[in-house]
Amino acid sequence: ERAASGLSAAANVLRRRRITSTEKKLPPPAEIHAVLSDIQSAIRTGGYAADEVVNGDETGVNFGAGPKNQYVPQGEARGTMPASDEKARFTDFLWGDSDGDMGEVFSIIKCTAKGPDLRNTRVLQNLMEQPGFGVADGWQLKRWQRELTLKVKGSMVTRIYYRPYLIHEATGHVMTIQHRAWMDSVGVSMLFDLVIGPHYKKKRGKALLVWDNCGPHKVAAVKEVATEWGIELKTLPPNMTDALQVMDLLVNAPLKARIRSARVRQIFDYFQSWKVARLQAQVGGTALPPFQPPKPTLAQGLMTMRSVHQELFTKESFKDSMKKCFIDCCYARAHDGSFKTYMSHTRGKMNKHLFPPMMVEK
Repeated sequence: ERAASGLSAAANVLRRRRITSTEKKLPPPAEIHAVLSDIQSAIRTGGYAADEVVNGDETGVNFGAGPKNQYVPQGEARGTMPASDEKARFTDFLWGDSDGDMGEVFSIIKCTAKGPDLRNTRVLQNLMEQPGFGVADGWQLKRWQRELTLKVKGSMVTRIYYRPYLIHEATGHVMTIQHRAWMDSVGVSMLFDLVIGPHYKKKRGKALLVWDNCGPHKVAAVKEVATEWGIELKTLPPNMTDALQVMDLLVNAPLKARIRSARVRQIFDYFQSWKVARLQAQVGGTALPPFQPPKPTLAQGLMTMRSVHQELFTKESFKDSMKKCFIDCCYARAHDGSFKTYMSHTRGKMNKHLFPPMMVEK
């Protein structure tokens, strides 16, 4: 009886869980199934190969963020974090195909200038003065321009947009600027012109991009640019990115975790030198040095992002995981040629039993 009572108590114990998001109103499963069926139909009709079915997502990278947890001595009520810059961020558009390969990164850096013409900003020139971002490191400074018709203060306005960008000759990675470091409609147009479009022009000149319902994705001008490059666009059902967005499920979290790890290593390295300086001050009877680790720089954040892309996202184990994730998200064929179908909502990790295979097409 005691053993049974203990098992019962263990089954009913409460466990602490981190709150990661707000409650979302999810579409009915039938509606989600209809959207995914439309994407599957587009894959069949368009005859897209595995490397031509793409998922993409923009994610904010806070390179000034510190660790979420600390190990502290027993009795400490709460850990503390050295001062950092919580607003130090850039945005990455990360994308990959259902064959397991990641595409070239498109990064957006903050600048102070606004408006359609950003040719006179010096953010990228200043970045090129940092180690790892010069001409000798493979980076070239260029300028993009395109005429777009976009809504400006409630009215549709046609004008030419200019933005400088850096491109790495070996990897094809691109960095540009925007006054909030956000992906806007101009940035999406640049993404097609400089990254995704040229990537598929080298192949068969077509691709199917599945992404979320973000505002800049739905602008007519953006769709026109995509069509020029032979890119067909499909959107996921609303509020379902945490269950059906491959980049959300597999890519964004490792990138942000590596950024935090780099910050922890920086603090630890500083701590070693600070400890020596503190001991020297104690021996010499001078004032103890304050513990003030240097804040991370934009260049360090971008370098960390590139190292994750080169080291983690090129591993065969990662590629296999991404292939499987595309299949589980219902917009890539399984090995038998079938698509899975969305049957019901689930929280957290997707369960295989919720995605029974459809009949194999004859």
